[in-house]
Amino acid sequence: MKKITEDSFNPCPRCGSRKVTSFFDMNTFTGWISCGDCGFGTACWDELEDAESEWNSFSQDDYSRKTAAEDSASEKIKPSEIADEPTRKHLTDSMYLTIFPPTNIKYFLEMESEKRREYLDDVSAYYDLFLQYLIHNTCIKKYDDELRDYKECLFPFESVSEHDQDIYQYLCNHRLSYFYIRNNIYLERLDDQEREQLHSLKNSCEYNDQIDSFIGKTFRRVTSEITDGSAYSVRTNFGPATQHYFAPAGSIVIGGRIYEYVKSLDTAEEVDAYYQRIDIMDEICQRLEEELWDDLGMTVRVISYVEGTVRSIGEYL
Repeated sequence: MKKITEDSFNPCPRCGSRKVTSFFDMNTFTGWISCGDCGFGTACWDELEDAESEWNSFSQDDYSRKTAAEDSASEKIKPSEIADEPTRKHLTDSMYLTIFPPTNIKYFLEMESEKRREYLDDVSAYYDLFLQYLIHNTCIKKYDDELRDYKECLFPFESVSEHDQDIYQYLCNHRLSYFYIRNNIYLERLDDQEREQLHSLKNSCEYNDQIDSFIGKTFRRVTSEITDGSAYSVRTNFGPATQHYFAPAGSIVIGGRIYEYVKSLDTAEEVDAYYQRIDIMDEICQRLEEELWDDLGMTVRVISYVEGTVRSIGEYL
């Protein structure tokens, strides 16, 4: 995604902020303008110039005003401060705009502000329920624990700080330290009854049969990048444009990431241990992938990421 900050844009008509940014998605060839503080934005346009024209045509009289500081504060509520939501992560518009591939950004940006907030809360809830489903029905936590407890390498397998994670690991780090769901979640594919069911389950304090049944029935549909019969013959890019980051569009994609830096590489032993840790991570990812195929009965890709292959959400925390 190409992102260019333009000083010439009018202030945000909703909150008055000057943190206004233009985006152009090189995959869908659409552009839009969005406020980095409150998330207000234009529709998606084939030409970025059209998005700029729409933005500069907005009038402050047409939107309820709220200062950028007030809006930012409301979006940065800690999960522990939200009743009945002790573990779920709170998402902002800006965080959500870091998803890749950005297949449904146009759908998201065309929502009214309040609808976006509800959608983001539902997305966060679905990720958490799906992660619980994987923990209860697959081997994923076993491998996460194996990395945490691994003692046969000079350098430990440290987890990445929340500040340096991408949106996907951030949404999962309260339950797993190294592995996370890397698929996008397309809740617009749920029918009305399923959306109501999601709302009834999302504040459950304990995993139960209703969650298990709901996620088991819906997760293949809401995670696929393509909904027609070509979902497993078409490949989708889940990172840099190299073979390592491609997976079938209908597969479950799991990300794996450890803190990659070490204090020193001053000796041959330390150099060997550094590369040994990479090999161990790759080997564990491969074993996890093979076992998840069996557990879920479908195509699974487990992809290891490093700092240069993710878009950190640290600036939005």
